[in-house]
Amino acid sequence: MGWRDEWPITAFSEPYDGEYLLKLANEGKSPSRQQWSVQKLVQEIEQDLEVRITDIPLVSRGSNNFMRLISQLAAMRTALFRFQVSKEFHARFRLFKSKPPHFDLTSAPTEDFWSHVLVTKIEATIGNISDVIGWEDDHKVTGPPLLRAIPLIMPIEDATNDLYRCVTEHGGFGIHNMTIEETSPDHVGVTSLYDWETGCIVPAFLADPVVPVSQVDLTLSNPARHVVACKPSDNSPADLKTYRTWSDHYFEQLFTHAPVFQIAIERGSAVRILWVALRDCRGEEPDNLFGVFGTWAENRIAKLSA
Repeated sequence: MGWRDEWPITAFSEPYDGEYLLKLANEGKSPSRQQWSVQKLVQEIEQDLEVRITDIPLVSRGSNNFMRLISQLAAMRTALFRFQVSKEFHARFRLFKSKPPHFDLTSAPTEDFWSHVLVTKIEATIGNISDVIGWEDDHKVTGPPLLRAIPLIMPIEDATNDLYRCVTEHGGFGIHNMTIEETSPDHVGVTSLYDWETGCIVPAFLADPVVPVSQVDLTLSNPARHVVACKPSDNSPADLKTYRTWSDHYFEQLFTHAPVFQIAIERGSAVRILWVALRDCRGEEPDNLFGVFGTWAENRIAKLSA
């Protein structure tokens, strides 16, 4: 069925189970009713391919390989998270704009280094750290509170240093940036991942697990405890249930293969909020994005210092 077509509802107001379509159509009981003609579709296929259709055993929305494809996305994201980045690489390719001209500390998988990266990133984004930023009428100064909050929101290092390990962040990981081909008569799979120009190196706790699939983003609520999907407003309840199934499956697979990924996301939930704002600013005027961050930082300081 086409992606935009509504899934048929039976005469009993229940979703069609996909079975016996040709038999139902021949009996005048097609679940599609006036949406589309099963007989016309069958006729076109028989004429164009010079075949005779005797049965349609099962109809499904989308490829029967779709859940297998989502499993492959989870495996790929796991591999990207586990990839050991060489020091020579992450010393050069580790930050998106706006960014400082250089770092004063040597690149290392430590709290000190990544705290320094955040501080210099804030300074490069905001400019004069003591400027009023946001809404002029409230005279809020965002920079100093943000800098004071950083030591409090950074996750605590452990013996393994896994949280601060340098990992590769693609910057646009999703089906829209992949080549998907039929790899065997009954299997489709991802054969390439491209569009790396937005990639950078980040600590493990800032790795982004989100993956766009079709109309939705498979993402997480705060902090990695409940899988959800960012949903367009024009989808039916059946659509939303499908998206939730995709999201559940993706994150179950991802966190089963890489449990430290889930731990890293949970430990870095506070600093991730700040990082996403810095990432989305992309060198543009920061006022709109940072208008509320002075208050946010002050609230964090008060809560974590108590």
